Amino acid sequence: MATSTKSPDDVVKPKTKEVLIDGRVYDVTKFKHPGGSIINFMLDADATDVYREMHYRSKKADKVLKALPSREFGSKESDKKQFFTHGEVPAVNDDVSTAAPDSSENEDELAAIKVEERKKNAERLEKNRARNEKLMKEFRELEEQLKKEGIFDPCIPHVIWRMIELVLLHMI
Repeated sequence: MATSTKSPDDVVKPKTKEVLIDGRVYDVTKFKHPGGSIINFMLDADATDVYREMHYRSKKADKVLKALPSREFGSKESDKKQFFTHGEVPAVNDDVSTAAPDSSENEDELAAIKVEERKKNAERLEKNRARNEKLMKEFRELEEQLKKEGIFDPCIPHVIWRMIELVLLHMI
């Protein structure tokens, strides 16, 4: 019985699952989220705001996050492309069957059009990336400003009033 050996190039490596949170890229490939597969919605995306909203009071979540393998955002050249892609335009469809050329002249025209479409797509993607980065930065600045003003701090008398109101409504 002959055995075949695979070279290291033949072995398919699983895709690394990563999320960006507060300027660090976390590898969540082996992480089992208590909420199930919900974490998959934020793979290869900036999950900072989602993490803050869902785990703002959880010290355990912070401990788990710190225990995950991580690296500084920007330590890889592909980081900006990988994590700031929300709102991007889909790639141009390269299906040649949509326009069956009759001659080589039409094929050249079709190829030139595709090249131009790809350039336009690349420009749109870059504009969207820049706009998304700016929007996220402005959102975080606004959030910090509102926190400093105390907008998110609970008002205990108001909470008590609302609880009394609920109890009275259920009694009536």
